[in-house]
Amino acid sequence: MKITKRAAFIWLTAFFCLGTAIGSLVARPGFIFIGLLVVAFITLIFISKQQRFFAFLPIVCALGCFYPFIYESFVSRPNLPQKSNFYVEGRIASYPLDHGRFTRLYLVLVDGGKINLMVDSYEDLRYGNIIRTNCNRSSSSATLQRSRRDTFFCRNVEILNKECSGVMCFFFAARERISENLQRNLSPSASALALGILLGDRSGFTPEFRENLRASGTTHIVALSGFNITIIVVFVAALLFFVPIKWRPFSTALGILTFVALVGPSASVVRAAIMGSLTLFALNSGRMFDIKGPISFAALAMVLHNPFIIVYDAGFLLSFSALIGIIFLAPWICKVLFGTDKVGTLKLISVQCFSAGIAVAPVVTILFGSFNWLSFIPNIMIIWSVPLAMFFSFISGMLAMVSDYLALPFSIIAESLLFYAIGIINFFARGF
Repeated sequence: MKITKRAAFIWLTAFFCLGTAIGSLVARPGFIFIGLLVVAFITLIFISKQQRFFAFLPIVCALGCFYPFIYESFVSRPNLPQKSNFYVEGRIASYPLDHGRFTRLYLVLVDGGKINLMVDSYEDLRYGNIIRTNCNRSSSSATLQRSRRDTFFCRNVEILNKECSGVMCFFFAARERISENLQRNLSPSASALALGILLGDRSGFTPEFRENLRASGTTHIVALSGFNITIIVVFVAALLFFVPIKWRPFSTALGILTFVALVGPSASVVRAAIMGSLTLFALNSGRMFDIKGPISFAALAMVLHNPFIIVYDAGFLLSFSALIGIIFLAPWICKVLFGTDKVGTLKLISVQCFSAGIAVAPVVTILFGSFNWLSFIPNIMIIWSVPLAMFFSFISGMLAMVSDYLALPFSIIAESLLFYAIGIINFFARGF
C-alpha cells in the first residue's frame, strides 16, 4: 500500500503526539521506549516491504515519549523558593481569564522567569499590571496546591503598578472599549454572552448560566476556536473585496492576527489561527485542499512549543477532539445514513454537531465526570445564530465608539439573536 507524503505526515504527527502524551503522564518512560522499539523491530521482520512505513510509527512514538524530558532539559524554569509559602512578583503578560472563583493569568517574573497562575482575587486585574501574590506548595491545601503542571494557585494579590506599556496594550485597550460599549448597549445577560462568543470573556456569566451551558452541552460556543476564526475570515474577506485576489489572503491573515491579539493567544485560538492562515494560502494557490494537513501541522507546532499542552490544556483537547469528529467521523456517518458525504447544509450541520459530540465525549467524561449525549439538539438549533450574533455584536461595539445612536440598530439585532441563544440554552438545560 502506497502512502502519500501528506498521509505519512499525518500518521507520523499522530504517533509523535501520542508518545508525547505518554511521556507527559509517565515519570519514567524508559520501559515504554524499549517496548516500542521491540514492537518496531518485530514489525520490520514480519511486515511486507510495501507496508514497512508503519514499522517507523512505534519509533516515532518512542521519540515522542522522550520529548517532554528533552524539552524540560533545555527550557529554563523560574527560580522559585522551595519553601511551602512563597511570594512571586511580576508583570501580567496575558489577558486575565475568569474561571469563576479563580482568575487565570500568565506572569513574567522580575528575574525573567515565566509562570502560570490561578489567583483567588477580587482585584480588577488587567494586562500589564505588576502584581505581587502569595502562593502555596502545601499538598494539604485543597485550593492552593499545585494541581497541574506549571500552574500555581495563589491569593492575596497586591497591584504594585497599573501602568501598561508595549504593543499589546493597544489591543487590550481596544478590547476594553468594545467590552464597555457592549455592556452599556445590551442587557446584562446578552452582553455577557456577546463577550463570551466574541472575546472569550466569561466574567459576566452567572453561576446558573455556567451550569446551564454545561448541562445543555453548549459550552463550546464560548470557547474561541476555528468556528470563530472562520467567521473572522469571511468578514475580513468581505471588507477587503477591493484588494487584488493575490494579496487578499495576506490581508485576511493580518485580520486573523489582529483577532488573536484582541482575544489573547489561548491554545484553541492559536490552533485555529494557524489552520485559518494555512487554509487561506492553500486556497489562494489553487490546489486541492485537505484540512487534515493543516490540523496535523497545527497540532505538531503547538506540541513542539509546549509538549505538556496535550494533556494539561482542556481547550486543546476539546478543540482537537471536536475537529477529529467533524473531519473524520462526520463523512463516514453521512455515507452510512445518506449514501454520500455530499449532503445538504442542514443535514451536514446536524451530522457534524453529532460527530463532534461523540468525539469529545471521552474527553468531557474524563475531565468533568459526565456527558450529555443529546447535546447535539440544542447545538443544531443555536449554531446558525452564533456567527450573526458575533457580527452584529462586533459592529455594535465598534460603532458605539462613535455614537450609541449609530450602534442602536445593530444592538437591537444582536440582542434578539443573543436572547434566542440564551433561551435555547436555558430550556434544554432544564429539560436535560
